Amino acid sequence: MHAINEQRPSVLADAEDMLVNTSRDTKRKILVSLNLSIAIPLVIYFFSRLFGAGFPSPQRDLILYPFMITVNISSAIFGLYHLKKSTQGSRVWNAIFSWSSVIIVQLAAVAFLNFTPSPTNTFLFANAIAVLAIMVTGLVINRWYALFHFSVSVASLWYAAMSIGFGYVYLVQHPVSGAVVNIPLTLYIVLWHLIFIITILIIFFESSTIDRIINVIPRVVDKLREAAKKQQQLEIENMRMSTELEIAQRLQTMVLPHRSEFSQVKDLAIAASMDPATEVGGDYYDILPTDDGVYFSIGDVTGHGLSSGVVMLMAQSAFKMALQYSKGDLPDMMQKMNSVLFSNIRYRMQEETNMTMSVLKYQDGLLSICGQHEKVLMLRNGDPVEKIDTMDLGLYVGFVEDISRSLNVMQIKMAPGDIVMLYTDGATEAENAHGEEFGIDRLAESLKKNAESTPDTIIQSVMRDIEAWISGHTKFDDITLVLFKRMI
Repeated sequence: MHAINEQRPSVLADAEDMLVNTSRDTKRKILVSLNLSIAIPLVIYFFSRLFGAGFPSPQRDLILYPFMITVNISSAIFGLYHLKKSTQGSRVWNAIFSWSSVIIVQLAAVAFLNFTPSPTNTFLFANAIAVLAIMVTGLVINRWYALFHFSVSVASLWYAAMSIGFGYVYLVQHPVSGAVVNIPLTLYIVLWHLIFIITILIIFFESSTIDRIINVIPRVVDKLREAAKKQQQLEIENMRMSTELEIAQRLQTMVLPHRSEFSQVKDLAIAASMDPATEVGGDYYDILPTDDGVYFSIGDVTGHGLSSGVVMLMAQSAFKMALQYSKGDLPDMMQKMNSVLFSNIRYRMQEETNMTMSVLKYQDGLLSICGQHEKVLMLRNGDPVEKIDTMDLGLYVGFVEDISRSLNVMQIKMAPGDIVMLYTDGATEAENAHGEEFGIDRLAESLKKNAESTPDTIIQSVMRDIEAWISGHTKFDDITLVLFKRMI
């Protein structure tokens, strides 16, 4: 369990690092790249002018450029620090550096376009910066601000064109022929409009997809974390239930009679077997030798699971108590057991569980049977197996508070060599791969073909036949067999 707990947070941490942190850092990397691509050329230009020919435009070179350098270097340092530390940083400072970086690019583009005396270089350089600003703004902030950026760039372009005059013509000399080509300003404006439109269309639609992907990733990780938490809780609950079922299964087998008790019965050879299913079942049997005979009980609680196992344990205790106070009266024993189980099941456990149960007494060759359970199989020397019905001998235990009126006793003489086998429905209802049940006839046939063997050998042979019938198919119920043979 500890290994599961330690492994899952590690997996989630890796997922978060791969998805959330990667998506968060994507915009930061773009912004840092923009900051450095602007700051480094400006620093080189500034210091080359500082130690060279001086500053041709003091307002631009001594005010605008240092301001741009300061903003971009500060933003780059902030971004690189948090990229290295893999931290998110303050939301306020993230917003400040993002907005200041793209605004300074926008201002620079407008300033270059409208306040530089050389229109030939300005239109090319300033509008290229405007395109870059539109792209970075859409990726770093959002597409709607990129649309605003697009509008400002277009307006600035028109303002510059009006300032220069729409009649302005660029004179471009062919590098080989030397011919001079006239390019009107209006053609430049049309081309830059097309570039702006293509850029904003790409950013407007593609950045929305990127934003949706980036925004949905944290929610996906949250869902993964929630699912992992539920899975962990489910595994803990499954382990708890497995532990409870294991304890119940052990208790179920611990209270069964030991083989040493069977040897106390002088004129009977006794064998018994319980093969539990994967879940805790409600199969129950007990064998109690006394001075006035030997008492057998067998039953099956409805359903499976822990509650059925608990009812089985209560039945075992109630059987011993009832035997002590009923003095061999089988109907009185059944009623006392029913009273205890009904009270505990309905009022203490508050469930609707009940169980089939038969109690048998053997004394001096006379077998008495009371209570409703599966049919009793009896094999006499050379005769077919008898299937003794118990439907008229009682009612389900724990079904109603008083079953005394439904209880009857059947008495059967047993001669030396006669065999009686008791079983639960797990034996007859065992299914093969085709869904066919083993059935009472096959059970009787398996008993008859091994009749000459000892009770232990008979039980083992019958269980082998049932297992062969199941042949690897799921075993849905416990299989319990109790067999005794009169020896003298």
